[in-house]
Amino acid sequence: MRIHRWFFLLPLASAFACSNNVQVDTLGDPASRVITPSGVIRGFVTYQGPHPCSQNGHIVGNAILLVFDRRNPPPPAGLGGLTGLPQNFVSVEGDALFVNEPRWGGSDRYCPKDHGVADVVTVSAPFVVSPMPGGSYIIAAFYDYTGNFLPTFKFRNIPEMGDIGGGTVDTVAALQPINQNADYMPTFLPVDVGIPRPVPQDAGAGTVPIYDIPDQGYVADNVQVTVGSALALTRPYFYAQGMSVATTPGTTGGLQLSVTPAQSSEQTHDKTSTTFSNTGIAGSVDINDPHYAPLLTIPQDIRTFAPPTDPVTSLANGANLFEAGGTSATGVKYLGLPHLRLLGGVGASQMSVGKASPFNMQLFPYSPALSDGTALSGQVGGFNVWRSGFLTSDPSFWPKNSASDPLPSSFPAWRGQFIPEGWPVPNYWPLVVLSKLVDDPGHTKDPAALTAQGSATEPVVIMQGITLTGAATPTGTSDPDVDSLIATASAAGLSGKKLGTGAGFKDGEPIIGVQDHLTVMLRPAAVCFNTLFDPNNSDKHGQLVTPYLYSESADYTFAGQPAPKPNTPVVPLDLLTNDDPSRVQVTNLIEAPAKGATGKPFVPGTDPPANVGCLPKGRYAINVVYPDGQAWTVPNEAGACTGTATGEGDTNWKTLTCTLQSRPVIQSQGTRAVVEIVGPTDPNNCKVGAAVPPTPAMCLPEPAK
Repeated sequence: MRIHRWFFLLPLASAFACSNNVQVDTLGDPASRVITPSGVIRGFVTYQGPHPCSQNGHIVGNAILLVFDRRNPPPPAGLGGLTGLPQNFVSVEGDALFVNEPRWGGSDRYCPKDHGVADVVTVSAPFVVSPMPGGSYIIAAFYDYTGNFLPTFKFRNIPEMGDIGGGTVDTVAALQPINQNADYMPTFLPVDVGIPRPVPQDAGAGTVPIYDIPDQGYVADNVQVTVGSALALTRPYFYAQGMSVATTPGTTGGLQLSVTPAQSSEQTHDKTSTTFSNTGIAGSVDINDPHYAPLLTIPQDIRTFAPPTDPVTSLANGANLFEAGGTSATGVKYLGLPHLRLLGGVGASQMSVGKASPFNMQLFPYSPALSDGTALSGQVGGFNVWRSGFLTSDPSFWPKNSASDPLPSSFPAWRGQFIPEGWPVPNYWPLVVLSKLVDDPGHTKDPAALTAQGSATEPVVIMQGITLTGAATPTGTSDPDVDSLIATASAAGLSGKKLGTGAGFKDGEPIIGVQDHLTVMLRPAAVCFNTLFDPNNSDKHGQLVTPYLYSESADYTFAGQPAPKPNTPVVPLDLLTNDDPSRVQVTNLIEAPAKGATGKPFVPGTDPPANVGCLPKGRYAINVVYPDGQAWTVPNEAGACTGTATGEGDTNWKTLTCTLQSRPVIQSQGTRAVVEIVGPTDPNNCKVGAAVPPTPAMCLPEPAK
């Protein structure tokens, strides 16, 4: 079986409740209770996999069970674990799970599978999670086979290659041959705790009710959790660069795209440098701080072209103009889409530090380095890249009489997805998401800049990227097929090779390429979630916010002449109403605004499904996620020390160590590895009555009382 997407993106907190004891109130009189009745989840966890390792007479590792609110599951269906915490968790010790397993008494580690023992062992043990508030939950689980799990540290807080994943999944469906696929999303069975309230008659389909705990408490009993899928991928370790994007006249006419590095998290910011100056980070509050200056800034009122309405006619010219921006045929200047480049690994200079304790990163040589097999000097780390898909029995999703994308010989079959905006841009894994960090002027509360925003009074804010494909290796050349929108739309360039067909699938399996980097184009919009931490609100959807609902399109004619179309929606009108399976991620995450562009009630199909307003200012972390739950986030604790309050001390940037604890620091993983949304390009914007109004209240923390 395979783990649901985005399981364990951010760290668990040491403040998690974890108990095997049910609270009991013996006072008798309900009116005098001092302990609020709570719920309990109780059952068995079953492990199916290789014999565990042992050391010093003990089994290595534990089974980790993470409980998520079903109204806010792990993405793409929700944001559980991305910018908040699971509801609770419990750890079942390996010694308790593998009661009859022989143990190696030596101080070195003994793993049977490394000595030719290949059979599968099945064991089971009870678990209890409490206290639990009323609700409907799912449980994501894994066995920490490597013994490296540390819940309070981002660099060790999720499973890694070799760990065994699972949860409360529908194991019958997961084991079907058609679902043995990198894109399969298992069905999680709900665990209900408490008595459900009636669902309002006008509630949407699939609405999860509010659950109440009765006076005597509540036990959800005999819950079955299974872990049995060995994770085959490493975490997508990376460091980041902010990119400068522009167009230049091509040698044969038209527009040629240029994508070049402007900032790098591997280097201290030096605004006098001719290589990495202030390019791309104008307006940052930290622009003069060499260790906190961001990689990339995005103005709150970013104004871009709308995508071409006729991509076939516009071809590369329209795609490149939309991607890089420029002055339109009517004389209006539009910005390009912000770009990040993520490079596999942590940087050659500190690769050995990343592989050693305390980080223990599974960094392996990138292979293949180039399409001809040539190795890259010093390059460690890479990304598996493939097109996402959905299972369907509907032949209408395939074009007629297409030699390059023929109709499958049998159904159901996997069909490649497009990005939520639609054809012709394929949607690729891994997924890249920015998540807002708490506002911390001067970085006094959180010197390592790690704390994600999200609480009862602070909304979760994210921005989603579009993974581009193109060249096998990073380049600063002006090759129009390098990591560009047009190259991605042409299904080109994984490891320097064409995918072969527009589908990106062969015999039901995605065609997986290997790249040593990713280039990501960021949408000019944010999604704000202000009900995720409200226990009395079942609606956990967010709302889309963008500075401009309409713009000139980046259309071109076949003859290579600009053909802009005014008042083109920046956000597709059918984003929430089109029933294409590729849109499921969107409709699971966001809902339509209350008002349309004219201020009247929103009209589906007529109004863009977004709120107009300035984007929420602040610093945003960068997250990369595979569908099997493997993920990596920068900044993380490896990149900076967490301050004197934690006992680590400050970061000594000259020696790359902590001042109080003698542990190393990996600069590429640290405080520069963020994107910052800065003030508007037009100082008249972000005000009441302006062309771009202020940031909507749903995207802002509640004022202090």
